[in-house]
Amino acid sequence: MYRLIVRGIDPKNLERIPEESSHPLDEFYKIDDVSLFYSLRNCRNIFKSKEHSDIEGFIYRHRDDGVLLLKARYRIQIREKENAKKEAASTVIPAEAKKVM
Repeated sequence: MYRLIVRGIDPKNLERIPEESSHPLDEFYKIDDVSLFYSLRNCRNIFKSKEHSDIEGFIYRHRDDGVLLLKARYRIQIREKENAKKEAASTVIPAEAKKVM
């Protein structure tokens, strides 16, 4: 459900916050106002009116104290890449033009 709420938010557009984590590939980001309102709109489609009101109230009470952070967990993938066969390319060098008088 969390992924439905934050889908479309790109961490590359957010400010990274130095936070400690037990996982070395976790990073935390401060949620800007645009992303916050986008998330609230997505919550409206998931939660009932009372639940949504409670979530909205919590977010507005804590939006400036660092409680609301977006956590991103990255993965390292190693892929084997085929070495492309390099072909010799001929380079054409234009002859210099000389002005004859």
